[in-house]
Amino acid sequence: MGYFTKTSKISLITGVEYLHEKENNQKIVRNSIFSFLVCDDTDYNYHKFFRQDKTTPAHGEREELRKKSGLILKADTKKYIYNHGDFYFSSLICNEFTDINHRASLRGKIDSGTKIYFNALVESASFDLHSYIVQQQSLWRQPYKRTIIEI
Repeated sequence: MGYFTKTSKISLITGVEYLHEKENNQKIVRNSIFSFLVCDDTDYNYHKFFRQDKTTPAHGEREELRKKSGLILKADTKKYIYNHGDFYFSSLICNEFTDINHRASLRGKIDSGTKIYFNALVESASFDLHSYIVQQQSLWRQPYKRTIIEI
């Protein structure tokens, strides 16, 4: 991460397309979220780096990767809740937001969820999780009902 983001105290959470690796002589790929979180618990600002891999492939993704390219999609089983300055958040990749079990495991534990892709899921997830949802393309949704007061 650059000097500008650290000195400006800007954190970055981004999706990363397939990361290619080799494991036991097999070509594998991972689909990940990289989080670079600005920390200032020392005399200078620095970034802490976190990598979280997709746990569930999209419909047909695993088979398509294997057939077309001979690649194996390696999935992680862990989902993380980050505490960043007493702000609790989690990130889910793509179709992981469609799985209510993933969302239910976060309910009441986070202040915000970060999601990559699909606008309609942003709205429904904000109600499921009762928290702010931030979509990568700068869409924010908050779980409140507008109240109109007539005077």
